[in-house]
Amino acid sequence: MNDLNLNQIEREGDSFNSKVSDFGLSRVVSDNTYYKSESGMIPFKWSSIESCLYGKFTSKSDVWSFGVVLWEICSNGKEPFSGFTNTEVVKKIEKGERLKKPNGCNEDHFKIMNECWKENPQERPSFKDLYQRFELNCDKSNTLNSSKPLNEKDEDNKERYYQ
Repeated sequence: MNDLNLNQIEREGDSFNSKVSDFGLSRVVSDNTYYKSESGMIPFKWSSIESCLYGKFTSKSDVWSFGVVLWEICSNGKEPFSGFTNTEVVKKIEKGERLKKPNGCNEDHFKIMNECWKENPQERPSFKDLYQRFELNCDKSNTLNSSKPLNEKDEDNKERYYQ
């Protein structure tokens, strides 16, 4: 999937379970949200630098998009880089600029977002790493702790997290 954004998250009833779906052309998008390339539509405001510049989409570029989705959630659904054109967004990202911390967003959430937006894809967390951090920290304190890997004590519960 090279198109991950908040409008693709569907919540299951009253639970906290969510599904990610690609609704394709069934949603209405503004003209400046996507750019038509030979390979398809590129959602610049949600895309990694390597996706914007080279059309390269990997799980690490999806992690970048996931960071933008977190930003959307923490900003109560605001559009990322609202008011900027695709060209302006790419220039900002190339210069190392990232989305600003939303009002009311806690530091741990914002730290995870910034890790998702690292320029070098190999420095971004994997989805497995993100899952561990969300699952373990939500279980322990109902808040995100940005850099807590599994330890020996947690190894006993490892299978529970990777089914």
